[in-house]
Amino acid sequence: MYHENSNLIFLKGERVALRTLIEDDASTLLEIVHSDLARFNTLQLTPKTIDDEIAFIRSSRSGGKFPTNLVFGIHYLKEDRLIGTMGVGKIDWVSRTATTGSLIGYEELVGVGLGSEAKMMLLDYAFNTLNLRLIYSEAWAFNGRSNGSLKKCGYQELFRLKGKVFKAGEYHDAVVYECTRESFEEARKNYVTK
Repeated sequence: MYHENSNLIFLKGERVALRTLIEDDASTLLEIVHSDLARFNTLQLTPKTIDDEIAFIRSSRSGGKFPTNLVFGIHYLKEDRLIGTMGVGKIDWVSRTATTGSLIGYEELVGVGLGSEAKMMLLDYAFNTLNLRLIYSEAWAFNGRSNGSLKKCGYQELFRLKGKVFKAGEYHDAVVYECTRESFEEARKNYVTK
């Protein structure tokens, strides 16, 4: 079980924290990735195991001084529990570019601004600590909450990949976004926590 004094918190906001994932989180992560919400909003097609989640957790903290992927747990402070994951991936330390991705696994906690708060902390860290200059993200066109959150955090739509995603018997567009330090800073000026 997580306790605030365990020093797992890396970045702390008003309602959520980004924290280190530990092997004790594997069963919670398995619950999250097997949820209907996660299975519909990701490309996961097959069941996962505890061993899969432990391997994911171990990979989230590897890479040394210049890792290519950084994955954090999204921790809901009010309920003292892990509710999802968020990370910066495909980090190119020469070009200073990366991608971001996130997943919240509980329907009752989606659409209330927790993901946006976590993403704003992650972007601040990416731009102002890691000195990245350009970050990309992708959302399925049918996922209005994810698209809205990205825009709220300063991402701007670049283009759509027509029919990239097959879900519920249909092909859907994927929307590709970019976020610059400038667009993030502009979004931060107008950002309001729910």
